[in-house]
Amino acid sequence: MVNKGVRPIMIDLNNCSPYLLLSTKEVAAVLGLSKGAVRKLARSGRLRTIDGFRVLYFSAQAVREFAAGAGV
Repeated sequence: MVNKGVRPIMIDLNNCSPYLLLSTKEVAAVLGLSKGAVRKLARSGRLRTIDGFRVLYFSAQAVREFAAGAGV
């Protein structure tokens, strides 16, 4: 089954605002990980989340820092 009309997520971490909020799905796409792996990184404290939301949101800056440290 093909999802027509759904575009792949294309976020350029180098050119977006550091204050951009990214969802778990967006972070997974940027880092090339599964959503479960992103949630596991957040639970372990390796990837910082934005507090105060029911769902996990990440700042672009936190994702950049993680990617630089992980060599992604």
